[in-house]
Amino acid sequence: MSNGIASLYRHILFTVVEWRLKLGLPKGGLWLNYPRSEVEDLLGGPFDEEAKAALSEAARSTLGELVWAGEEPLRVFVPEEGVRYAEGVEPDPFVARLIALSCDPDLTMEGVEALFADFPHTTSPLPDDEDARVYHLEGDDLVYVFDDHDGLVEYHRLTLDHYERLYGSRPWSSHPF
Repeated sequence: MSNGIASLYRHILFTVVEWRLKLGLPKGGLWLNYPRSEVEDLLGGPFDEEAKAALSEAARSTLGELVWAGEEPLRVFVPEEGVRYAEGVEPDPFVARLIALSCDPDLTMEGVEALFADFPHTTSPLPDDEDARVYHLEGDDLVYVFDDHDGLVEYHRLTLDHYERLYGSRPWSSHPF
């Protein structure tokens, strides 16, 4: 399995596990939506028939037969077999704490900082938004953006390329990740 296919596979599985932690998993399967650019960032190249076939082959034994639809956003259907597989996947300790924290209606930026304090990370303010911060965990290929909107904290998980498209530059441009 190529690095790009492995990255996209992990992201799909992570998203299903995240869904499970937040909302529980539905019977019959689950549709996920992705910006095409994010899928291509994870792949490190175009999302074409060859990439679909490689991902389908890599995922078949665990997530089942993935079904792709749409162009923008790209939609992927994870069948019930994949949902059942995700039920048995132990979430990463950081992810489990992140989800529990994000579901707290009293979440504060101080709570976010306390979470990240337990893990090696880098952080900085988000450009042009004093109420937001971007975090990167050591060894992770994603960044986490937390924003406080009048006491309501929300987060987004982004690839570095997706972050750069949204905000015009990479965080910590001298950082090696």
